[in-house]
Amino acid sequence: EKQPGQCAVLRISDRFVYYLVTKKKYNQKPTYDNLRKSLVSMKEHCLANGVNSISMPRIGCGLDKLKWENVSSIITEAFQDTKISITVYTI
Repeated sequence: EKQPGQCAVLRISDRFVYYLVTKKKYNQKPTYDNLRKSLVSMKEHCLANGVNSISMPRIGCGLDKLKWENVSSIITEAFQDTKISITVYTI
């Protein structure tokens, strides 16, 4: 069982789907610290498995109500020492 601050991984063919565990229960709100820890966990898996690009939505900014300015900074900080390309999509 994954805990907040960890990352669960599902392999589908030659790709990985990452699930950032940022809270214990669905109805709780995540913390920036747990988001940071789960992103670092994802980064470590990416580096260990040759992943060089990630696409994601604006994580944590919908129902979870995190501020995109803060989330964006955390993503940048978590991946700054890598060559992993991050693409964020919005609708």
